Amino acid sequence: MRKRYFKSLYWKISALFLILLVLIGAVYIYVTLFTAEMYFQEESQKVSAHIAHSIVEKIDPFANGEFDQDTLEQFF
Repeated sequence: MRKRYFKSLYWKISALFLILLVLIGAVYIYVTLFTAEMYFQEESQKVSAHIAHSIVEKIDPFANGEFDQDTLEQFF
């Protein structure tokens, strides 16, 4: 009798619902974490934009059309 009990339509629907619930929850968590990460990266770039602008005004990281690593190292 116990075998028939778990093969009923009620248990099949319950199992399907549980699987869907777990799947939707996992997708929700992934999307939330991804969106939060993108948001924090964007805000960090917005906050640092004025700093980058002032660095470019104060130093010229390009000498003769080539990147000058020594100038940047001295600045930082």
